[in-house]
Amino acid sequence: MNISITEKKADCTITMSDDDLLALMTGKMNPQTAFFQGKLKIADSGGQMNWSSGFLLLWLLSFSCSAICEEKHSSDSMENHTGGTTAPEVQILYCPPDCNCNLDGTVDCGGVDLKEFPRNLSTSILHLSLQNNALEVIPMEELSRLQNLETFNVQNNRLTSKGLPDDAFCSLENLLYLYLANNKVAYNAIEMDLDVGRPNVTVGVTA
Repeated sequence: MNISITEKKADCTITMSDDDLLALMTGKMNPQTAFFQGKLKIADSGGQMNWSSGFLLLWLLSFSCSAICEEKHSSDSMENHTGGTTAPEVQILYCPPDCNCNLDGTVDCGGVDLKEFPRNLSTSILHLSLQNNALEVIPMEELSRLQNLETFNVQNNRLTSKGLPDDAFCSLENLLYLYLANNKVAYNAIEMDLDVGRPNVTVGVTA
């Protein structure tokens, strides 16, 4: 393979085999070693040896390729470490006052002295924590909007069976974890309804 450098005052040709060039560009061979082993030939337009310009080009090539290979190796290592993929970001259009909202789809309103269920929550929410508040009622029209909800934590509130019907969670098709401890609700009735309609839901009724 021939590589030529042409500038106003420089014109040189670098000659080496494809295999040696690949070894050079992947960091397995350095330019000086290749030159002294006769695997790299550098000449100007008149056929005379011109080491300085050719070495500079090959050094830049080997440095750049080594950096690329290192970056790819780091990227592959990170991908293997994290299981290959990262969780997609979730756009939460509205975050209630005093709550924390994250790009993983979590809305945390725990321990902020809520007395009413937050209105107009984003339907993209995946995990909602309302624990350690003073909620007495969960409006079904608000809860039923959260069709992507996977985790719902309302433990340590003031919920009763009147404020939380037994079948309140059966319409949440993606729900996986439900935490209800330390409320005054009919735990057995809620669990029975979920066993029939949503048997895969894990229900936590103890703190």
